[in-house]
Amino acid sequence: MPSSSEILTNWMRRALYLTLMVAGNLCAQNYDTNNIVVQTFAGSGFSGWVDGVGTQTMFSGPMAVVADSSGNLFVADSGNSRIRKIAPDATVSTFAGGGANPLPAYGTNASLTYYTFNSMAIDSTGTLWIAANWLGDNYLLRVGSDGLVTRTNPTDVAFYSGVCVDSAKNVYYSTYTGNRIYRLRTNSVLEVFAGSGNQGSADGNGIFTSFSNPTTLAADSADNIYVWDSANGLIRRINQNRDVQTIAGKYQVYADSDGVGINASFTSVFGMCVDTSGN
Repeated sequence: MPSSSEILTNWMRRALYLTLMVAGNLCAQNYDTNNIVVQTFAGSGFSGWVDGVGTQTMFSGPMAVVADSSGNLFVADSGNSRIRKIAPDATVSTFAGGGANPLPAYGTNASLTYYTFNSMAIDSTGTLWIAANWLGDNYLLRVGSDGLVTRTNPTDVAFYSGVCVDSAKNVYYSTYTGNRIYRLRTNSVLEVFAGSGNQGSADGNGIFTSFSNPTTLAADSADNIYVWDSANGLIRRINQNRDVQTIAGKYQVYADSDGVGINASFTSVFGMCVDTSGN
């Protein structure tokens, strides 16, 4: 019997969901890298809210998707103001939202009406962290594995904030106009992880570095944090010593060109993830 981590590794190797779940598509697509076949995994392609199995379901403006250690997918279904769950057999259910109770509240009893979602991350316990906006105010939503939904609005969090989680369950978020990366420790201590707050592209250490409208984040198994530095057009990496290094992209060259490191360029990046080999 393979372990849950092996199951997830095989799942992720065969299906690149993150590249295909976008706001304009109302279905999750399964890209099989062995046979070069694209199949619709969940969603009918019509906008709406319908739970069920596979293509007999509906989403509205899905913004992000993450996987837990059992291979379940969680979808930030922004147009429906709900968090949806897709089991490995393609069964779609509502995990949180749709209820009448203000936060904090549990699962489908929680009201997430008027919330719009952007990026989402999941930690090793199955807790979800979501950058969200509610009636003009920006929050980090926390959805526990038990379904408890709470919210917080830490310094400089924005709707465009990228979110990721390291192996110790510390949460990182970027600040679009604040030009910093923050770390929210498990003891609720908030600290600047990198960035001076000034616009720029300076590599270096900690607060002696600069970013320009950082958004999407990802963390690898060594707890390196990857940043899409959007106004600079760069992919930056921050290690746990807080050393910031530009690893890919041409400075303020917005084009889709392949190459090695800073000889490559990007137009825009809306999501990143890291595989078990560190790619």
